[in-house]
Amino acid sequence: AQFAELSNKIRYAAGKKRSEEALAASERQFNLLFEHMNAGFALHEILLDTSGKPIDYRYLAINPAFEKLTGLSAGALLGRTVREVLPGTEEYWISTCGEIALTGASRQFENSSAVLGKWYDVLAYSPAYGQFAVSIQDITERKTAEEKLRKSHDELHAANEQLAASEEEMRSQLDEIITIRDQLDESNEYLENLITYANAPIIVWDKRCRITRFNNAFGTLTGIVPDEAIGKDLTILFPEERRDVAMDLIRRAMAGETWDVVEIPIQHRSGEVRTVLWNSANIRGSDGKTIIATIAQGQDITERKKAELAFLQKTEELHQKNEELAASEEEIRHSLEEMTAQELAIRKKTKELEERYRFEELVRQIVSRFIRTDDFDQNIRASLADIGTYCVASRSYIFELRNNREVMDNTYE
Repeated sequence: AQFAELSNKIRYAAGKKRSEEALAASERQFNLLFEHMNAGFALHEILLDTSGKPIDYRYLAINPAFEKLTGLSAGALLGRTVREVLPGTEEYWISTCGEIALTGASRQFENSSAVLGKWYDVLAYSPAYGQFAVSIQDITERKTAEEKLRKSHDELHAANEQLAASEEEMRSQLDEIITIRDQLDESNEYLENLITYANAPIIVWDKRCRITRFNNAFGTLTGIVPDEAIGKDLTILFPEERRDVAMDLIRRAMAGETWDVVEIPIQHRSGEVRTVLWNSANIRGSDGKTIIATIAQGQDITERKKAELAFLQKTEELHQKNEELAASEEEIRHSLEEMTAQELAIRKKTKELEERYRFEELVRQIVSRFIRTDDFDQNIRASLADIGTYCVASRSYIFELRNNREVMDNTYE
């Protein structure tokens, strides 16, 4: 029996020794893998606030690959929290890893760290409640390549759209050119009708001041039939006394000056002179410089000028009436000032009369008191009281001069 027990102990000891050696070998293999694996590995514990919400996590263990992939040393990380080491860490790292540490779930995801300037492929799981481990790979180059590829794709798509738009624009321009070509034959007739039947007087003359275009409105203005005006000199349009001034303006226009707004009188065949407001533009040859003709458009403002003159006359009349009104106002103001002065004088006189009446009434009352009763002292005191009331005084006195007339005695108060 003792031999069997001893044999069992020996077998147990031998088995334990083999287990310890196997565990040690396994640990050596794990440490070797931990130290030399290409993926970064780190173990953390999650930190919670009083409500149980993840707010930070602490580094418990990291491998050399983690140091290489993050650029952070074990000495800088172990035992410290991520908010201490990397204050700018995004909230989603803490919330995502906190969920894994508290639920035991595992997740694989890709995310960026702005503070490290890198993208990571992350495999995260929870080895124990409140802890999470991550295996990370730096995918920054891949993400950069993907972003460049996306931008290139977008640029290519934009270029294709631009090319399609250019083709459409060219097709549209070609259609427009065809349309313009088709309309050219109609444009001369259209412009002719536009000038001929325009409401405003329009005239065109050449560099010799000969009329080349003369529309119907100009014919109405002058009483000259348009066909009769063609080829005539411009001087037929102006009253004789203003002809030189008008022709000087026309020569200046022919020299390159543009009329924005200029008044030139036009004479009707009946002899009536109309005031016309003109603007002009020079027509140049194919070289873009040589003036070959001038076109001018007018607006008959005769009635407006008459209305302006009537308005000025009415304004002058109104001004004169305003001056008369101002003079009347001054006279009334002076009268009011005199009345005010008289009223003040009357009030002053009334006040003096009232004061005199009160004094005479006081004297009458005192005299009447001495007439009605023989009590001299009582009458004196009552009279002093009346005098005090009259003078608005709290005390009244009667003084008597001695025989030397240098000293007074207070006889009543």
